[in-house]
Amino acid sequence: MFTRLLIATLLLAPSITNAAGEPAKLLRTWQGIPGVERTPGGRLFVSWFSGGTKEPMPENTVYLSHSDDQGRTFSEPEPMAGPRDGGRAFDPTLWRDPEGTLWYIFNRGNKDLATHGVYARTCADPDAASPLWSEEFRVGFDESPYSFRMNKPTVLSTGEWVMPVTHATETTRDWFAGPRQLQGVGISTDKGKTWKLHGALKAPEWALECMTVELKDKRLWMLIRTGSGVLWQSHS
Repeated sequence: MFTRLLIATLLLAPSITNAAGEPAKLLRTWQGIPGVERTPGGRLFVSWFSGGTKEPMPENTVYLSHSDDQGRTFSEPEPMAGPRDGGRAFDPTLWRDPEGTLWYIFNRGNKDLATHGVYARTCADPDAASPLWSEEFRVGFDESPYSFRMNKPTVLSTGEWVMPVTHATETTRDWFAGPRQLQGVGISTDKGKTWKLHGALKAPEWALECMTVELKDKRLWMLIRTGSGVLWQSHS
C-alpha cells in the first residue's frame, strides 16, 4: 500500500523544466500509460504521460523518473517531451536494447497539421550518476503519414529489432486514423539506426496498440487491442 501511495504521489507531483525548456509545472491531475525498465545496476526507470485535463489534448506531455532504492523513493519527475506547435507527446515506453542503451520511445501527434510519428531519446549509460539523454529524434517510418506505437520493441533470434507499429497510408486530421489504421511492425537491421515498416494487417475499426513476440517455432505472434471487446491476433 505504501509503495502504491508513493508512486501515486510521485506521478501527481509538480513537474520541472527539462534541459530543452519544455513545459514546467503543468498541473497533472491524471496519468496514463505507465512503463518501467530496470538497468543492470538495479536502477528503476518509470515513464508515463499527463498534461491538460485528459487524453487527447495538445498539452499532453511525457515524463520520466528513476529510483535507486528499489522503488522506495523516486527522482523528481522530468518532462522528456512536451507540446510543440499545437501537437502533443504521449504513450511513452522504456526499452533497454542489446547494446545496453536505454530508449525512451514516445509518439508525437498534431491533428491540425496531420503529422503523426514515433520519436525517441536515448541514454548510453543509464546507470550513470546523472544519466545523459540525447535530443529527441524521429524513429523512421517517414514513408507513412500516420504512425504510432504503444509497446516495447523485441529482438528476434535473427538479430533484427522489431517494433510493433500502428500506421496508415493516408493522412488524417484527427488524433486517430480510425478504420484506416493498419497493424504491422518496423524492422531495423542496423541496431536502430534506420527502420522500415513491414506488414499491413487490417483489423476492425479501433484496432490499435499492437504488440509482438517471437514464438519457439520462430513465428511472430501479434496481439491487437480493439474496440470490439476482444483481442485480435495474427501470426507471421
